[in-house]
Amino acid sequence: MQSYNTEAYKELMEFVNRTSLNDGDKFCASLMRESSRHKGLAMRIMEVRSAYAQRDFEWENLRKLVLENANKSNKKLMRDYITETSHVE
Repeated sequence: MQSYNTEAYKELMEFVNRTSLNDGDKFCASLMRESSRHKGLAMRIMEVRSAYAQRDFEWENLRKLVLENANKSNKKLMRDYITETSHVE
């Protein structure tokens, strides 16, 4: 976008600098309400997001990562529980 629409790129970067990207839905909702130009940018982001999820997203890698994190968290929770409830001197 920077090379073919510098004005839109500049506006998007200004918005990004003052808006959290932690929640994509909130980000797009805020972007759509900024102005009609920003609404177009938000719509394009949503379009690309859907296309990426349908065609290019690495679902198997996400599945592996989720399983690893769940197992790691479960082990920590059980370890913490045993430490708290064991009264070994």
